[in-house]
Amino acid sequence: EFTYAINDDNRPNPEEYKQWIKLEDIDKALDNFYWYDRDVFKLYYYEGNTLSGLAKKTGISRNSLFTTIDKVREQLKELLDE
Repeated sequence: EFTYAINDDNRPNPEEYKQWIKLEDIDKALDNFYWYDRDVFKLYYYEGNTLSGLAKKTGISRNSLFTTIDKVREQLKELLDE
């Protein structure tokens, strides 16, 4: 039988844990978004793209990308009460 001992070496610090939970909540919420909105948001935030870089990669206008990302960010704030 496997037992797992929790000690100070493997316990996440409270701030890291809160951040991890927050990211998990964002991921779960994004699962319910329209695929385009979700994918643009993830490409921007998760892959660290700039708006200009993402526009160049995708061929989607910078303005359209900004509008989508901003809309998703606002919806996530509402859903997650932030």
